[in-house]
Amino acid sequence: MKKSIILVLAVIISCSAPEKKTEPAGELIVRTLNDFFIRCEEDIKRAKAVILKHDIIKNLTHLKFMNAGGKKYYLLERESISDMINAVTEGVYADYILINKGGDIIYTRVNDDIFGRNVRTSLAKTPLKTCYEKRDIPVFFHDVSPLSKMDTGYYIFVSTKVKGGNTNPGIFILQFDVRKLREVLNEHTDIIGPDGTYRLSRKNVKPGDAYPFFDHIDMNLKDSPATHYFTAPRGGQFSYRFFHHGTISWILVKQL
Repeated sequence: MKKSIILVLAVIISCSAPEKKTEPAGELIVRTLNDFFIRCEEDIKRAKAVILKHDIIKNLTHLKFMNAGGKKYYLLERESISDMINAVTEGVYADYILINKGGDIIYTRVNDDIFGRNVRTSLAKTPLKTCYEKRDIPVFFHDVSPLSKMDTGYYIFVSTKVKGGNTNPGIFILQFDVRKLREVLNEHTDIIGPDGTYRLSRKNVKPGDAYPFFDHIDMNLKDSPATHYFTAPRGGQFSYRFFHHGTISWILVKQL
């Protein structure tokens, strides 16, 4: 029986609570992050199989071209589709999004604001456009980002191309709220990106804010699995290590 992402994160949180402040950025968090991304990959592959089996893209595209009654029928279909995807995923995602070949959003579990819009035009400045463009990557992970400038949440978007047999091709996306993932961190550990900005932190910062000691991190070591160290200008000691999974590249930094 497969474990749920929530259960795995809860176990890791309980295990990491006693961690001593003096320990470097640890293997435990790395294993947790690897497990999280692997489970997302497994979820999206199972959801893809359901979409293909029931020819969901073709059916929803047909409803989209119907008259005014199309949206009413879509709402009836949406609940059924959501139930089918919930049954094969961990069920912890903020939303499921399905885009057809032309870039139209033909299904979203909860977000009516983006339903029917096109990721190449009105949603061109969102992560959904990037997921659409990266459709040839088997499983693409879009780094932590809001859905739009108006959205106050931050998410990881996991996408894959849906294509097979005589079905209509499209792109399926899992949208994961990073508030669940940040709970694996303690107050002394941050995750930053290769651009020097925060991705996840328990501090009072937002993803995208500049990490103040980024110039002390040696990016030439990005392929090293070892733990590295630096001393901040005011004498604070820090450890850091690089984390890579698929299209995600992060740096785990911990104050010692």
